[in-house]
Amino acid sequence: LKTSPNHLHLLTLLTEIEISSQKYKEAGKIIKQISEENKAVGQHLTADLLLAKNKPKEALTKYRESWEAQPNELLASKMYTVLRGLKQIDESSRMLDTWVSKFPNSGKAFAARGSHSIALGKHQEARADLEKALEVNPESPVLLNNLAWVQHQLKDKSAEATALKATKLAPESPPILDTYGWILHE
Repeated sequence: LKTSPNHLHLLTLLTEIEISSQKYKEAGKIIKQISEENKAVGQHLTADLLLAKNKPKEALTKYRESWEAQPNELLASKMYTVLRGLKQIDESSRMLDTWVSKFPNSGKAFAARGSHSIALGKHQEARADLEKALEVNPESPVLLNNLAWVQHQLKDKSAEATALKATKLAPESPPILDTYGWILHE
């Protein structure tokens, strides 16, 4: 920072360190400096700071302001997580739809929406999203495991093969072994 005192990436990392160390006043000073160079990044970091201070509603407002200026997947994920934590199910569903439409090639967006759909018992929708996520990351044992569970819920005979593939990729994972065992049991 001595040679580049306004280096955005380094200032961002320093802010994250200050927030994780609960040095909120110092983080706020750095955020102010960042905001002069890049308002959207400043809003994003302000939201992170507010969230660390257990102010999720205020954080969500700042995340939204940053999203309007510079949408990105990290912001989408954080906004979804805050909405879910605030038990705003409909709004969190809309956020996932926005994320998918803004980043249609994102495996993370489809995986998040698929997991959300599983939690809501919307297995057909979950299957479609998990299959899209697997197009991007076909060797993900977690995605395969979730897809196997959804297929099982839908009485799809391919559930066993999908669960076996997940098990081969992560043979020591208790949740994956549990899913495979449950499918074999029923």
